[in-house]
Amino acid sequence: MRSKFVVLVVLFSLLGAISIFAQSLRLPRNPDKLVTRADAFWTFMVAGQRNKALDFVIPEKRDAFLSSNAMPIFGAKVVAVDLTDDLLHGAVRVELESMSPETPTNRMTFTITDAWIWKANNWYVDIGDPRLLGAFRSGSPAAPDTLKTQNEIDHSLKLPETAFNLGTVVQGQRVHIDIPVNYDGKLPLVVELATPTASFSVDAENGLTSSSKSFGLFFDTQDWDGAVSVPVHIRFRSGASSAERSVIITGSVFAPIMFRQVPSDQVLHAGDSVSVFVRNNTADRLEIAYISVDGKLDVLKDLKVLEPNQESEAVFRMKAGETPDLLSLVLKMPVSGLTQFQFHFRTGR
Repeated sequence: MRSKFVVLVVLFSLLGAISIFAQSLRLPRNPDKLVTRADAFWTFMVAGQRNKALDFVIPEKRDAFLSSNAMPIFGAKVVAVDLTDDLLHGAVRVELESMSPETPTNRMTFTITDAWIWKANNWYVDIGDPRLLGAFRSGSPAAPDTLKTQNEIDHSLKLPETAFNLGTVVQGQRVHIDIPVNYDGKLPLVVELATPTASFSVDAENGLTSSSKSFGLFFDTQDWDGAVSVPVHIRFRSGASSAERSVIITGSVFAPIMFRQVPSDQVLHAGDSVSVFVRNNTADRLEIAYISVDGKLDVLKDLKVLEPNQESEAVFRMKAGETPDLLSLVLKMPVSGLTQFQFHFRTGR
């Protein structure tokens, strides 16, 4: 393994290569500690020191960890921390080197994604989280047939295009992206996201076969604004065997309506007031039909109209026993084809 400095150089050089302007996507909480603990965890795993690695496993899953069998790992390298919409959950991509009788060197390299949870002021790996991709299994280590199938999928699958420019789309749209694919393998494949996110989903209910020419990817632009340049990691799987590919989605999201909360990202209590500033980014005067917070807040200052290219303030007060979730703003007339816009409150809870 390497020093923390080298890991961070790899991590942030990867993240620095992309420009992402999304309100809901960011690095998880205390990413340097996450990288340090992921690095230490895999150092112990490679060394076969599972008892020491146990300290990094979420406490309620430690018995399951000790009773599971991990495949033989000869090397491990933390390569990236993915952006997230939940600061208390981290997805750490790790490049592993394991045994493969199907290769000339009897070894193979592949990438998994570990799921980590922030708990008790520290990061812990969650071996039971479905976002953890195959590093641990109850029972026997990976069989040679599994590794052989994985190599077959990898060599039979090609994406002729990996960069897709959407141009300008309107915030709130669910954009469908057609991804061309060349696959001449014999096994039907499940197509899924390798790193689940709230903004992207796969449209491939019938899977992928040798007759498939493409598969679909949905981009939900609800929480995006401005320039977009984001990698999407896709897994093609048959049973326990899989291969991953990445595509880059670029373009620009125009938000006719934008929201800003003050205060933001701090704990709010009953009786506290919170402001939501609503900006009209269009050249039109927009009349509001109503604003709804599902009765979870007292309304101290309502809004009836949004002036062109201006920001207006709505003021609310926290109620005892209530945690606000959504603010829904409905216009009398559509703008950019939309009449309803939503904002997720941040209460620090």
